[in-house]
Amino acid sequence: MKRIFPLLVLLTAIFMASVHPVFAQGGPVDVYVDPARSGANEDGTQTNPYNSDKEGKAYAQSLPNGGWLYHKDASGKWVKTTYVPPVKSGQTGDPIPNVVLYALLGILALVLVIAGQYFLRRSRQVQA
Repeated sequence: MKRIFPLLVLLTAIFMASVHPVFAQGGPVDVYVDPARSGANEDGTQTNPYNSDKEGKAYAQSLPNGGWLYHKDASGKWVKTTYVPPVKSGQTGDPIPNVVLYALLGILALVLVIAGQYFLRRSRQVQA
């Protein structure tokens, strides 16, 4: 039983590191831009589109799954033009690659198992 516990801890840590998070949000949101519009109320919907690409892109980047930019063409129809990916937190906006994250979690799990064995040996020495 004593040898199985560290193995179970290690397997649990590996399993937890391999699970991918599930997000409740759906796919990318549609963001509408009409440069000819001059209204003050802008929220990126078809009825109240943004009047510049800069505003539309900034809003789409702030969404968890990004957004599709739609522009109004000369005939008055909405045309899907660009997908704007979300900006992740961090200095450059790039997330940590999964391989690096899993390696760090594996090293942390290994350190915890070794520390547990060290403290177990120390507690046996104190009792004797």
